[in-house]
Amino acid sequence: MKKYFLLAMLFCGFCRMACAQDDHQNHTALSAGPEISFPSRSQFNFGYGGSLKFETPVAQNVGLSLTGAYTEMIYKGVAFAGGTKPSPAGFVPLKAGVVYYAGGARLEGEVGSVLEQQEINGVKQNLFTFSLGPSFLIPLADSKQQFINVGLRYESWSKNTLRMIGIRVAYHLNFKSQD
Repeated sequence: MKKYFLLAMLFCGFCRMACAQDDHQNHTALSAGPEISFPSRSQFNFGYGGSLKFETPVAQNVGLSLTGAYTEMIYKGVAFAGGTKPSPAGFVPLKAGVVYYAGGARLEGEVGSVLEQQEINGVKQNLFTFSLGPSFLIPLADSKQQFINVGLRYESWSKNTLRMIGIRVAYHLNFKSQD
């Protein structure tokens, strides 16, 4: 619980750094970066990977997003059949979402599918996913096109098969202005 409190405090600090800038709204953008996940009540200890996100505005303060990612989940250090810990489990989350811009902060909700890359417990399946959380754009120097996108999200896969807190730090590039 202490680590989640610390993460929340760090996230609030990023919020304060990003609050002054509103200029990033109403731009089509592409972002890419690493992610780390902290599952709760799961056979996995943590996860890591990367994601690519496309975002385009559709109304004042509202945008749509498409996200593709790859995530590896690391099993907890418990004894498995044969006494060896299995290799990390690979997943490909594919999601679509809505982004609401609120000053320097953003709130995003996404839904989609997670494709398992290998069998887990003798089954390989596609999982439904949803996620919700805030993010912030921190400008790089005096740029109105280049940012660091720092995001925190709650994510759930298929009726609580896996619940986690995710952190994403990505390079964010605005490349089209909507006037």
